[in-house]
Amino acid sequence: MEETISFTLGQFFAFLGTFCGMIVSVGGAVAIIMKFFKKVKEPNTVQDSRIKKLEDRADATDRMLDNDNKRLRRLEDEQRLTLRAVLALLKHGINGNDTQSMKDSMKAIETFLVTGKTTD
Repeated sequence: MEETISFTLGQFFAFLGTFCGMIVSVGGAVAIIMKFFKKVKEPNTVQDSRIKKLEDRADATDRMLDNDNKRLRRLEDEQRLTLRAVLALLKHGINGNDTQSMKDSMKAIETFLVTGKTTD
């Protein structure tokens, strides 16, 4: 017993309209859901971008501070050598015969100028 399904042209267009309406409705719902998830994720994206910029800035600052520390250590070494030389000159000026400390200071300054390191 097979039944024949028949419908009119008007019923076909009504079904086609309903079907197309459902597709449009589902598409609109999907678009709204996608916008919602995009809005939900947006603060994380902005936050991640800001954090990345801050991390890059902190790394650059660390590099600059490290360079400044190295430069300051070198200046301290240079100042120490200068004071040693001045002390040797003072000793020589006071007693007139302390040439050994002047020679030691001269050697330390030469070593520093050549190697960049103190002999301490």
